[in-house]
Amino acid sequence: MRERPLGHDPLQQVAEGDARPRRVDRRIRGAPRPGGAQLGAVGGAQRLLVRAEGEHPARGSGVAFGFEQLRQRQQRRRLQRLRTERQRQVAAIEGHLDRLDSMIDEQASLYEQLHQDRADYLAVLAAQRAALEQARQEAAQDTPPPDTTSDTGGFVPPVNGSAAGTAVAAAMSEIGTQYVWGSADPNVGFDCSGLTSWAWAQAGVYIPHSSAAQYSALPHVPLGSVQPGDLIFYYSPISHVALYIGGGQIVHATHPGADGAVHTDSMYGYDPPVGAARPG
Repeated sequence: MRERPLGHDPLQQVAEGDARPRRVDRRIRGAPRPGGAQLGAVGGAQRLLVRAEGEHPARGSGVAFGFEQLRQRQQRRRLQRLRTERQRQVAAIEGHLDRLDSMIDEQASLYEQLHQDRADYLAVLAAQRAALEQARQEAAQDTPPPDTTSDTGGFVPPVNGSAAGTAVAAAMSEIGTQYVWGSADPNVGFDCSGLTSWAWAQAGVYIPHSSAAQYSALPHVPLGSVQPGDLIFYYSPISHVALYIGGGQIVHATHPGADGAVHTDSMYGYDPPVGAARPG
């Protein structure tokens, strides 16, 4: 080990600004445990080092300022992310509320339409029940209404037409004629069996003026095999009759009132038929 020159003090070398601090540090770390005088020298060196660091206060405050700026930027970014997420959630909620409002409006409109449809249905049902009651009274009559089928009402049968074709043409010529219970007179009106009996009378075929009597008196045919001119019967007991005109359509008189006058209808759309018969 190289001997140190007399009077050489590493701490004094640091205090004087020696350009070899690392060598001095190693010497300090490797030196024997100092006594009281050496501790005083070390404390002085530390004070010199602290004073040296304190010679640049702007650098320390600049670092602190930089950290504060970084913290503020991070906080602003976090707040911006929270704001963006909150705006997205609010937009989603508003969109959901708009859809709910639209659904409520649709349900309200549907309810109003169903309410109106129900009122219309009840009105039609009441009229049909009234017609059914009249038809049942007609079927229960011991004495049939007077026969007025001989009155043509101005109807001219087609030349060389079949009996069924003539009956269909006759019934169709009375579209719009009012419903009058017990009548088979085109100058007065028709009930259901009055129309069918009058129409077939124009073809020279006479049938009873009663839906139940017509069904009893005439030969039956399957509903899937009906032809124009056949009679279609409804309800049980039978209390309504119509004339089949082809294409799934019938012509009949249903009940008093403008919508019950002689008109065409769907064979199955009016009501489920219960039987069919073929005059002639």
